[in-house]
Amino acid sequence: MQAAASTRAVKAAALKLRVDISIEQGFEQILRNCLQQIRANEDGLREGFDPEFVHQVRVGIRRLRSALLLFQDWIECPPSLTQEIVWIAQALAAARDAEVLASSTLPALMQACPQEHRLLALQQAASAHAQQLRVEAAATLASERYTALMQALEQWLDQQAWRSGQDGRLQQALVPAAARLLEKRRRQVRKRGQQAQQQQQLLPADASETATFEALHRLRIAIKKLRYAKEFFLSLKTRRQAKAQALSRLIQAQDLLGQLNDGHMAEQQLHNLAQDSHKLRRAADFARGYLRAQSLQLQAQIQALEQTRKN
Repeated sequence: MQAAASTRAVKAAALKLRVDISIEQGFEQILRNCLQQIRANEDGLREGFDPEFVHQVRVGIRRLRSALLLFQDWIECPPSLTQEIVWIAQALAAARDAEVLASSTLPALMQACPQEHRLLALQQAASAHAQQLRVEAAATLASERYTALMQALEQWLDQQAWRSGQDGRLQQALVPAAARLLEKRRRQVRKRGQQAQQQQQLLPADASETATFEALHRLRIAIKKLRYAKEFFLSLKTRRQAKAQALSRLIQAQDLLGQLNDGHMAEQQLHNLAQDSHKLRRAADFARGYLRAQSLQLQAQIQALEQTRKN
């Protein structure tokens, strides 16, 4: 069932899982929570005005994908559904990246460098581009393909077709399984963190900027998956305060890595925006240089945060 339309973007509702539920029950409740967030923001995105609706739909899709991966040892999502979920995630990515550049990255840069008047024209071009992509995102959500995807997902959940051939593992308690899943996600974060740190510690002559970014990007994805898993299972734990502190540190790391990713994506967009305009090219070159310096500062903060976590 589609959630009622909202005039404001809707964040994910807090999950309250009973401690005695099964793996299957937990899976269903988590996936329906993800779908609820997506559907609550659909009408707002289709109107094409507030960029926050694009963001919340994308967050809902990321949470949905993360949940499907989390439970894949018990329940396998049909490949046809997986492919369509990847499609909608990619279809909305460009719109969100453009919104971040136009409404966040460039305004912050203009505030930091008020003497650079050329940035105004660049920001106006970025805003026009973001608006165009927002309209395209709205059309995507109004398409028959998207409607079919949502209907197929809800039908798959309602019919519980995954039960065919199951040996009773789905009825096992969720709590011990959740503990194992969280530890698996923690190990992945530690592994990605070590790889990123090794890449950053290479001598300049041996270091690759692309390889360093890719290592940090993989760390960001691993942290995001761990954060979503923690949020899914938060109500199952008794040590709430300790859990909340750990989650806060995780969010801080994800925010820093998110800023680093936003800067990287902004550099690419600025290059594309200024390709056909000499006037915009000089402003874009300045902005890209500034963002590159900011990227180095963010990497230092990420290293410091990682060191604090180890201590």
